[in-house]
Amino acid sequence: MTFMLFGAYYGTMKKIAFALVFVLCVLGLSAQAGIELGLGFQYGTARIFDKTIIREITEPGIVAGARFNLGPIGLFARAGALFPSRVSEGDLTISSSNFNYILFINGALGPSLQIPLGPVSFALDLGLSINDLVYGGSYRENIDTRWVVKLEHLGTSYQGGREYRNIKMSESYGDIGIGLFGNAAFRFHFSKTIFMELAAAASFDFIRIRSYSFSADFSNTSYAGSWSSDFPEGKVEGDKLVLEKDSELSIFKQFIFIPSISVGFRF
Repeated sequence: MTFMLFGAYYGTMKKIAFALVFVLCVLGLSAQAGIELGLGFQYGTARIFDKTIIREITEPGIVAGARFNLGPIGLFARAGALFPSRVSEGDLTISSSNFNYILFINGALGPSLQIPLGPVSFALDLGLSINDLVYGGSYRENIDTRWVVKLEHLGTSYQGGREYRNIKMSESYGDIGIGLFGNAAFRFHFSKTIFMELAAAASFDFIRIRSYSFSADFSNTSYAGSWSSDFPEGKVEGDKLVLEKDSELSIFKQFIFIPSISVGFRF
């Protein structure tokens, strides 16, 4: 079943996720909480399965995290990315040679529990996860909208339209998974401010939102402001002509396991 509403708000969902991270930062600062920031390396595996594995992504990446110690239980925010070079799902194969970018973005938000054990501490994070496989490509194309109408009996003709050259054509795909997240981490404190963290995160996604868009960018055309009259009004969105746009909501099973190592700083 197709839900065009999700296609319209696909980009907005990403902005909301980043906005939530920002809000948590502001809340932590305003409450004068202890803030911990970390940056490191992750190597994750993501599988979509239904009796058998339908899609698997196993690639390296980077991860950044923040914790806000508001008491025994605080808050955490986490964002990372894996960098697949090739992804296969059924008859579909996504290769970096055919697209400008392929990313598997993972993020999570929720409460965090820390247990101090002398120079070592244990952290447990639980919350909601958002994982998104995004890929897209672009190329240059000429678009010809010229037309001619001939009236043979009158010996006259009418013509209009024009040829647009070197227009940027873009394809973008998104495959969002939403579910539950957990992370267990051992932390080695070298000082009061510097620590290293060894963690194993996992999430189970059960809601899937896929979207696709194919558009032409007229922002650099020499016919500024007048090009849109050559195309159907419903296809024009700002400086772009949206030729295809679709989205789909479904239930699925995606399991993600991401071990990581990072270095952090406590304020």
